[in-house]
Amino acid sequence: REESTCATKAKFTGIFHDWAVTVGSMWANRAIEDGSENAPDELVYFDVVHKPHPLTRDIPPADEKDSIRQAVINNYYRYVFSFAFAAQCYVANVLAIAVFILGMIPVVVLNIGPTGKIDEDSMKLVGKSNHPSISHMIYMCYPYFYADIVQKGVLDDTCTLPQDLSKVPVLYMYGTEKAGKFHTEQSIKVLQRENKEKTSKSMAVAVDGAGHYLYLQKPDECFDCVVKFMKED
Repeated sequence: REESTCATKAKFTGIFHDWAVTVGSMWANRAIEDGSENAPDELVYFDVVHKPHPLTRDIPPADEKDSIRQAVINNYYRYVFSFAFAAQCYVANVLAIAVFILGMIPVVVLNIGPTGKIDEDSMKLVGKSNHPSISHMIYMCYPYFYADIVQKGVLDDTCTLPQDLSKVPVLYMYGTEKAGKFHTEQSIKVLQRENKEKTSKSMAVAVDGAGHYLYLQKPDECFDCVVKFMKED
């Protein structure tokens, strides 16, 4: 925005996916609260969205408790990642690799991973040369270690939807072809309510035939939806 030479104020759209949504939510809320000139005008989140802001009006009831299987799908892999990172950081890389591999065996054998084959196929399109080594993958698991072990619950109050969605609307798009879910139904309902009541242009869009990497699996649909959202006043 500061680099813009436009006569009118340029619109600032923040677009995030996966763990970047967590970072983006923290940054956006802080910038909005501080009244920063670089606060976003609108946000686009892919396949991950955090809970509603605590000051949101009439927050819908909390989600029903997950089944045991769903709870395992949503959480087991996170602890494998966390303990593997801890082993790498504080003990030895060889132990970390052993923890990671042994821990992921049940995920594969019992099919209790949050993503599915559609996402595996999408990753193959990226190319083997771009795939990190196991050691690098474990090193990238730091966010799980921090959020689930070191400071469990620390993100609850800082990672939320914006308080005033009429000022900073949110487009949330998520794939339906996966076992895990990276959002709460509360957030979905809040965004749907905003759109239905035309309080803001916020909306939640389920993308069929897509998983966690929906912008790779349904690129045209995602692109068209984001462009339409950005063009709407």
